[in-house]
Formats: sequence, C-alpha cells, structure tokens
Amino acid sequence: MKSRILLIDDDEHVLDGLRAALRKKRYRMLATTSPEEGLRMLEECGADVVVSDENMPEMSGTRLLSHVAERHPETMRIMLTGATSLDVALAALNAGDVHRYLTKPCRPSELALAIDQVLEVQQLRRDGQRLLRLARRQQSALRELAPLHPALGALLADEDAFLLDEDDDATLESVARDAERRRFGF
Repeated sequence: MKSRILLIDDDEHVLDGLRAALRKKRYRMLATTSPEEGLRMLEECGADVVVSDENMPEMSGTRLLSHVAERHPETMRIMLTGATSLDVALAALNAGDVHRYLTKPCRPSELALAIDQVLEVQQLRRDGQRLLRLARRQQSALRELAPLHPALGALLADEDAFLLDEDDDATLESVARDAERRRFGF
C-alpha cells in the first residue's frame, strides 16, 4: 500500500515543487496551503507523514504539528522551513515533536530520504507494537499452562528469562527511541 503524505505550505509554488519532487516516489499525496484545511484533511483521510512549513498566516507549523502530535501520534511529522533560527528549531522539536527538521531550499532527494526514514521508523514502531501484543498473548498462554508443566513455571519464575510483563512498555519504548535516534542520527 502506498504511503499517504500530507504537504502543508502557504506557498502554492512550493507545493507544486514538492509534488513534482516526490512524484517518482509514488506516494499518495495530499496538499494544501491552509493549516486548518490540512488538519481537516488529516481527520478525514489520515496520513502517514505530515510535512509542514513554519511561517504560515493562519497558524505556525509548530502549532500545527503540535496538534497533529496530540491527535494523531502515529502520524510522523517533518518540518520543512526557511525559518532557520535555533528558537524555531527547538520549538519544532519540543512542541511539534517533529521527527525531522529540514531547511529550505531542500534537495528533493533529501526530503524523499527523510520521508522514507520516518516511514521506516513508523513501520518499526508498528512491528514492535505487534510483537509486544504477541509476546503478551504468549505469556498469558504460558501462565495458563504453567500449572500443568512444572518446567514452564520455572521459566516464568526465572528473572533472566526474556518474558514481558505489563510494566515493560516504558522500557521497550525507551529502547526503541534510542535505537531510532542512533540509526537516523537525531
């Protein structure tokens, strides 16, 4: 299935350039010059990645991406902006919880690479969540079988055995974030 990318920039010419630059990647692209319309499109259609400018009349990209992070945490967020100040970058990273911060002008290959990287991270997160659900089901089944098979009881009691319990979510999330940062350098 093709990934859906939502592009938001108040300059129609920039959107045309982004669409043209990403056309070869064969993403399903949505685009708008309005942050408010972008939020509506996200609600109606969903998106795997939102790429937003910072300086827009209706709403800043940081504020927009902050809304996206709150309402659609699974949607990856990229800031693509000509605003290169440290304050803007920090706000985008902290308030907007962006996964990548790119400055204009940006080579099409750099943007495509950033999108591919955040899509890979998104897939890794989904796979991790799926594996965690599977591990929990397996652990539950082991606990049900333990009274019938003493060796399983010993395995469940072994602190060095790699079995997950309900309290391991935070640890797994932390490990996943650290691996993501090391892999992609952010």
